[in-house]
Parts: sequence; C-alpha cells; structure tokens
Amino acid sequence: MNEELTAEEWKRLYEKEKDKANKWRLKCEKMEAELARWRLGETVTVEEQVNVQDAVEAVTPVTPVTAPVPEAPKSKYLI
Repeated sequence: MNEELTAEEWKRLYEKEKDKANKWRLKCEKMEAELARWRLGETVTVEEQVNVQDAVEAVTPVTPVTAPVPEAPKSKYLI
C-alpha cells in the first residue's frame, strides 16, 4: 500500500488527475449551460443533452478497502 514514488511517477499521477479534473469541469460547464437553457423555457433535445454515463465511465474505479465490521455488543436487555 505505501509505495515510494519517484518524481517522474508523481508527475504522471499529477497530470492524470489534472486531466480527469479538467474533464469533469468541462462536463459540469456543459450541464450548467443545458440547465440554464432549460430554465429559460427552451427544449433541450436528447441529442443536445449531456450524457451522464460518459462521465461515470471516465472515473477511474477505486478498489474499496474492506475492514472487518466489529460485531455490536450484545445487550442483556431486550428492547
């Protein structure tokens, strides 16, 4: 888990995250523009709508770390 990264690896990781953040920012701007049009009473066709599924696929999957869940203490009183 704890890896030592070289300066070059840190730079690549930084650039990757920077690109991902930029994509999300652009996606949000498109969604805000679409919402503004909708609020003005315009009809936004399906072709013009932002595809949210593309945004979900652009996210790097993170493997969740699962820790054992501690068992709740047993009470001698029934509620």
